[in-house]
Amino acid sequence: MTVDVVSVIYEWSLLFLIHLAVFFPMVAYGFTVSH
Repeated sequence: MTVDVVSVIYEWSLLFLIHLAVFFPMVAYGFTVSH
């Protein structure tokens, strides 16, 4: 059972970018409302 490192890194980076794209506007919105 071999792990394709490139595909694993690609999937994790893709998940990270998706979470970042969802999380960052929420933080920016909360920061704008609270200040």
